[in-house]
Amino acid sequence: MRQLWISLSLTISLLGFSGSREAFAQPFPADPGLPLTIEQLAVAQVPAGLAASGQFYTREIKDDLGTHKYTVFLPKGYESTKRYPTVLFLHGAGEIGKDGLKPLSVGLGPAVTARRETFPMIVVFPQSEDETGRLTGGWLAGTPSGERAIAILDAASKDFAIDPKKITLAGWSMGGFGAWSLGEKYADRFQSVLIASGGGNPADVGPLKNTPVWALHGAKDKLVPLASGKAMADALAADGGSVTFTEFPESGHDLTNEVFNNDSVIEWLKSPAAKPAYQPTTAAAKAKLAASQAARPFTPAIEIPRAMAVRLGNRVLDSVAASAPQMVGNNGVIYGRIADIFDSTTASGRQFSVQFSNISYSARLERVVVQGVAPERLRIQLGLRNATLTIGGTYINGARHAAQTSAIGIYMGFNRPEWLTVDVRPYLENGRLRFQTLNVFFSIAPDNWSISQPGYVSAQGFGLTQEMVRENLMSGLYSRKGRIESEVRNAAPTIVAQLENQLNLNAFGDASALVSAVWPLPTSTPQVRLIPQEIVTDAQGVSMVMALQAASLDPLAKPARPEVVKGGELSVKKIDPGLDLRVAVSPEVLGPLTQLAIDSGLSRVNVMDAPEPSFAKLADPEFLKTILPGLRQLPAGWEANTVFVLTEPIQLATASDLAGALPASEKVSAPLVLKVNRALLKVGTRTDATAAFKPTAEFELSIAMPVQVVLKDLPNGTTTLQLVYPAETQVTANGKYAPDFKTDEQTIENQLLADQLSSSWTKWISTGEAAASALPPVQLGQASYQISQIQATNEELAATLETPSIRITNKSEEAFTYETKGLGVAWGGPYTLKPGETHRYRIASPLTYRRLVGSTYETYTLMPGSRSEFRVPREGGAPRLYEAKK
Repeated sequence: MRQLWISLSLTISLLGFSGSREAFAQPFPADPGLPLTIEQLAVAQVPAGLAASGQFYTREIKDDLGTHKYTVFLPKGYESTKRYPTVLFLHGAGEIGKDGLKPLSVGLGPAVTARRETFPMIVVFPQSEDETGRLTGGWLAGTPSGERAIAILDAASKDFAIDPKKITLAGWSMGGFGAWSLGEKYADRFQSVLIASGGGNPADVGPLKNTPVWALHGAKDKLVPLASGKAMADALAADGGSVTFTEFPESGHDLTNEVFNNDSVIEWLKSPAAKPAYQPTTAAAKAKLAASQAARPFTPAIEIPRAMAVRLGNRVLDSVAASAPQMVGNNGVIYGRIADIFDSTTASGRQFSVQFSNISYSARLERVVVQGVAPERLRIQLGLRNATLTIGGTYINGARHAAQTSAIGIYMGFNRPEWLTVDVRPYLENGRLRFQTLNVFFSIAPDNWSISQPGYVSAQGFGLTQEMVRENLMSGLYSRKGRIESEVRNAAPTIVAQLENQLNLNAFGDASALVSAVWPLPTSTPQVRLIPQEIVTDAQGVSMVMALQAASLDPLAKPARPEVVKGGELSVKKIDPGLDLRVAVSPEVLGPLTQLAIDSGLSRVNVMDAPEPSFAKLADPEFLKTILPGLRQLPAGWEANTVFVLTEPIQLATASDLAGALPASEKVSAPLVLKVNRALLKVGTRTDATAAFKPTAEFELSIAMPVQVVLKDLPNGTTTLQLVYPAETQVTANGKYAPDFKTDEQTIENQLLADQLSSSWTKWISTGEAAASALPPVQLGQASYQISQIQATNEELAATLETPSIRITNKSEEAFTYETKGLGVAWGGPYTLKPGETHRYRIASPLTYRRLVGSTYETYTLMPGSRSEFRVPREGGAPRLYEAKK
């Protein structure tokens, strides 16, 4: 729940075996190059000489439990006579299966795909098939999948040029637990071990004391707490091991991109002799990965109509437009061509035709202003600086005379910007934002333009001189100022189209980061895209409603068309026409997204994997005997395995007349109820530690959790989001013994189970990060926005974000005078601030401050939300402006 509200402010981001084994290639279609589906990444029989290296190859291994698929990547230029450093990569819980391909979709696989022209190592991708065990146990030493990973490495070593002395074991999440465990058991097999978001038993790390280990963990990891990973590293360090622990302060559980797409990590995987030193991922690496992932086709499984609504008030549009010059053209410089212009003129009584040919233009966008001005009308103003209209050649022809000239330059906006104003009507076409040009305004100031004479003039005919041609041509052009302005206006639609394309590329499309903020499962988040459905413009801004499309959590699923599910009730007609940023999400979104997890078989959690320790009591044999007395007949030493399975989508609705609820306000939401109408708690038991768990009992559950969201503004300017619970979580349970579990005692204490589940749930949601969190500001253009209001109804969960005020406080004993200047406007003021008083400026972009001190100006740039104070320096002297201490 907390994450759902945070996502609004962020909008505007785990059996032993033996037997003979046979490895052989499996046929798949040849790799056609990007864009690639996951299947197309893996290719057919390994060609002779491996001429197609730099690709993925599917393989199989057989053992007593059947046939198992895996994938191998061979670097470009691969030669069987060489020996290559190799990575054995263990995937996370979301990639469990038997297809051999899902491990390529998350973690090291996407990074290798993006870098496959240069990636220097062999990578072996086994796949865990443990679909019923603990999420942390899918790769542990002694389990079938864990031991099979080592067998797959052995098979790959026979078939490919793997250097046995340069093998690194790496894993993420469930694979991180496996990397610790297999690294401990097979320490002599690996030159190094890398763990991302993993943990284990600190008492078992001893065998790794002579192996370089690099553990990386997100400080905000809610699934595998930071303390779990750090305890492993600390224990190894205490044993004298060579271990490096890298903490990511602002990251959660999913570190896949930060770790595996990082140059310093890849270099360490290749050569781990030196102590690792993490360097931030470069922009080039991020761009390459993004391009690789974007090239893969997006195949939506569901579409949720009217899922999200956005209000972009004029204050917001102004701040977004302030960064538009860097979005359009080449670093703000726009280029284009104009069709030849044909004209006629009379000189000395003679008629001439004139052709201006090979015309091009360029201009630097110094400022862009976008504002809603009326219904169905958006005004786009482009401040053009150093605009040049180049006429490549001029051809003049008369009855007995002709002339030609070289290039002529027409220069505009060299003293100050010239403003091109375009009124457009925004509309939607096939889910894309389009602009219909309504009116164009452009006028050149007399002192802000000039024309250069042609360097070369050719004149033919009696009495026609070069000078006559030059003079008449120049005077004619100066007299055609209106025609030049008209040609600039004619170029406006082309310029606006560039801006239109950028808005479609940047404003919509992949919205997976939003879902990532609310996703509760230890799997990769579904890929999500937003599709505009409605748009209206008014005098204060723009309102838009969008559908949400989500791909299946199974990366191999390819539905022919998305299922259109029940959508929300959001409408542009219901959006208040404010000046700020407002984002609303329909509660209807939650159900279909959780249904994706159910359909993909990912909606299960072993109670031992839950972040709240008291959930483990649900797998404690002594406690289970109190609620299931029939278990008392089992012999001593039996074990239990308890799994929570979501079987119906989660729902969210408002709760009326809830006793104990806080009054709703701008800072307090109406009470909500998060409902799980149906879930199962499955209990399995075994009396032999080497045997599989047998179904023993099953409880049908319903859960209703009342909650309110409260915003708190702290003195340091931070806004926090806190969850309060006006009533206890209500849990009902109805249990039954499994048909094959025979017992004479049929009594089941359903209420005891419900009470324990309610208690554990309440502990989890009421403490730590699950209860409260600081809300980061949202950066749009050059402005920072902070959530200021919240609202919850059955139609929407909404957050209003505002630009924090710029505050200047006089803490001296004398009044002082200053001036201010916003982007693209003249200096304002002077303003006088008296002692003890504060001036506030609510502006979406940086504000320039200046104060005359003697004969020079004291000048600063004040950012939105900043607080400054005019005071005497601590060392004494004349007062001046300082940034206020937070």
